[in-house]
Amino acid sequence: MDPELLNRFPTGCRRLAYLQTKAAFTVKDGLPGLTGAAVEQLYSEGTQWLAEA
Repeated sequence: MDPELLNRFPTGCRRLAYLQTKAAFTVKDGLPGLTGAAVEQLYSEGTQWLAEA
């Protein structure tokens, strides 16, 4: 495995994104990891959506 390519992706989807890239699929940069502002926003939006349902 190419460590430089592997480390481009967040921990939670690193191996899947690596394999997809090697299979010539385009994987978006900036995917949310397991923690951080993007994940907190995602959970907040999900919680709000569930409260409205």
